[in-house]
Amino acid sequence: MPGISASKRELKSQDKELTAAPVSSPAATGGAGNVFERAVGAYWLAQLLVSAIPPILIDCSIDQLHFQTEHLGWRTDDILVVGRSSGGATRKLAGQIKRTFTVGSSDEDCKNTILDFWTDFKNTALFSSATDRLAIITQLGTNTFLQHFGSLLECARAAQDAEDFEHRLNTEGFLSSTAIRYCGEVVTIISGAEGRDVTTGEILPFLKIIQILSLDLSAGSRQGEAAIKTLLSYTAIPDDKEAAAKQTWNELLLIAAEAAPVAKSFTRADLPELLKQRHGICGVEHPMLVALREHSAMVVSGIRFTIGEGLHLQRVGLVQQALAALENSRVVVLSGPAGMGKSAVAKDILNVLSSDHFSFSFRAEEFAQPHLDATLTLGHIPGRAAILTSVLAGQQRKIVLVESVERLLEKSTRDAFADLLRIASSDDTFRLILTCRDYSTDLVRAAFLRDINMGNEVIYVPPLTDVELSEVQTAHPSLSLPLSSPNLRKILRNPYILDKALLEPIS
Repeated sequence: MPGISASKRELKSQDKELTAAPVSSPAATGGAGNVFERAVGAYWLAQLLVSAIPPILIDCSIDQLHFQTEHLGWRTDDILVVGRSSGGATRKLAGQIKRTFTVGSSDEDCKNTILDFWTDFKNTALFSSATDRLAIITQLGTNTFLQHFGSLLECARAAQDAEDFEHRLNTEGFLSSTAIRYCGEVVTIISGAEGRDVTTGEILPFLKIIQILSLDLSAGSRQGEAAIKTLLSYTAIPDDKEAAAKQTWNELLLIAAEAAPVAKSFTRADLPELLKQRHGICGVEHPMLVALREHSAMVVSGIRFTIGEGLHLQRVGLVQQALAALENSRVVVLSGPAGMGKSAVAKDILNVLSSDHFSFSFRAEEFAQPHLDATLTLGHIPGRAAILTSVLAGQQRKIVLVESVERLLEKSTRDAFADLLRIASSDDTFRLILTCRDYSTDLVRAAFLRDINMGNEVIYVPPLTDVELSEVQTAHPSLSLPLSSPNLRKILRNPYILDKALLEPIS
């Protein structure tokens, strides 16, 4: 173990340098890496203090926090978060803190990080791929890293099996060439460690459990720090909540600085008594979150995404396009004619994202109110919008689906939707998915999205392809005759009409 520890210290030292620069940068020589690691430690300690819901482990409240966990058997050893669900089950998130990160088999830092992940992934005594996750916690993740490596990871999570994953990688237009190259780099690294050629299908379960947690805790904007202070302020007991949050954050920074060098472990009970007296807890069973989950489940359950009794068309190209767009733009508009399956595609997107990120769903008419709080009240959701943003302040990604947004154009009052857009535009962890009829898309963008500080991308949902119609015909042979008619076939490319044809066969 001493030899391994020395190697780890050397790698951490390398991580604090901008290796692309021929001369040491001020960030490296000034200890920016240490500052970021300390802030990351305080970020997790703050969530432990208030028993918050950690990012990624969204069905848990944070229960334990461990610094420098190599002595506990982990190779991914910077931070270990243990969450506990309301039923008592535990989940783990092991993270490697990287101020910068470059994906490449020739990059020693990347190579060692992936190999540490791979070793822990295979260690079933410590890690369960069913419940646990591995995270790259980065500060200055470039757009290329976040967009393309993030798209690769989302593609892996969306894939049903190894064959499907291989198909997605080999189908032109599914993923960017950079994302595909990143996959090859990971395969090369793992193949070297295994001493044989590893296939992309073999690493699929591994890619599924890797997450990117990008934090700007010590960057100029410090949005991550502001978010955590919002959470601390919400749970603060003293009257001057803002001052209490600031004081607590500063004290947690000191605790984090002392904890990492000596590999300390914490539960809430181990934190200073004054901090615990200053803050209450805010866990996974928060009434507002419970109500929002129930409300969203009702909205999503109303979306029909099968043809006939049980055929679900996996429109994987559209889903992957939307997942990639959400890495790059904060608003994605699914546009198309009536009945073309926009909502079904949105439902598939949520199914991919909801396992690791909070997602909420609404019908557009719910926002025809003078204030967002009125929308929540009418939906029997206790609490105000400001409380929701405070409770979820530590989350990396929050997804909101709004169904049939063009219906708001008909309403004289729609300030609640404007409130939602303002909240989302001021918090870059929000992502919005809007479904919209094609004839109203331009007007919706002009009326609602033009003046907010959020990039948006329109994805057109087209009629069913011949391949998709063949899949339906195989599952439902009764459609063979109508689908053989060119005129009827054109009409039946609409999923809604196709579904109705199965209920009432065309003669």
